[in-house]
Formats: sequence, C-alpha cells, structure tokens
Amino acid sequence: MAGLAKGLAILEAFGMGHAALTVAEAARLSDTTRPAARRCLLTLSALGYVTQEGRLFRPAPRLVRLGAAYLGNIPLVEAGRPILAAARDATGESVSRAVREDAQVLFAARAEARRRRDGAAMAVMDQSRDPAPPFPGHSGLDSGPRR
Repeated sequence: MAGLAKGLAILEAFGMGHAALTVAEAARLSDTTRPAARRCLLTLSALGYVTQEGRLFRPAPRLVRLGAAYLGNIPLVEAGRPILAAARDATGESVSRAVREDAQVLFAARAEARRRRDGAAMAVMDQSRDPAPPFPGHSGLDSGPRR
C-alpha cells in the first residue's frame, strides 16, 4: 500500500500550482525518493493518468474521473445545484460552489452564464449537472475570485 500512497502524493503535487513535473520535482513535492517517484510516474503514465513529454509529466484527462467520482457523490453539491442555477438565473452571472479542505478550496460545482463576444450576458446554460465541473481543481484560500 506504500506505493499507492506515494502515487497519490505525486498526483496531489500537480494540484500545488504545478502544471508539469519532472521526476526530481515529483520526488521533492511528494517527499519520496527519485526512483520511487519515477516508478510511480511511469505507472501512472501507463494507466493513462499522466502523460509524458520528454522529462515532463502532466496530468491527463483521465485524472478527472477520480475527482468526478467524489464530486458526483457529495450530498451538499447535489442539494446546492438548484440554488446555484437560481442564483445564476437571477444575476446573469456565473456562480460557483466551493468545498474547503484543510487550507485549500475545491470548486465542486458551477452554474455558468454564457456571454456574447461583447461581454453582455445572454441565455444561460446549466453546467451544474456535469459531475466534472468546467474548473476542477483547487487553489489557495488567499487567492482572489475565480474568473
């Protein structure tokens, strides 16, 4: 099970503001050895969770499935979807629901307003039904509003 823990720590390292990691960076951020980080990254690549471009590893779209499994089963997110849609419809603006986890924020649901090229609001679309929101991920609590 230690290998699983190391692999998960490496996946979490991508969420620390790193769009791509070398083996050395993954080892440092996940507090593991370079050989262990390399084995984990190669396994994650073989499974389709990361892609490799030369020395760099990047998260792959398949990784979103892990988050979607969680987001699709949060009762608070499900219960809040009609509220997000109503707030979006009332304001004509995009509305997000975030969940705090330790010192980070995970944007769990979003009802997005569609805009014309000139920036004016037009008919809104409901993206709150999608279990993988258009802006998955997390950011620091001290960051400003999402745009």
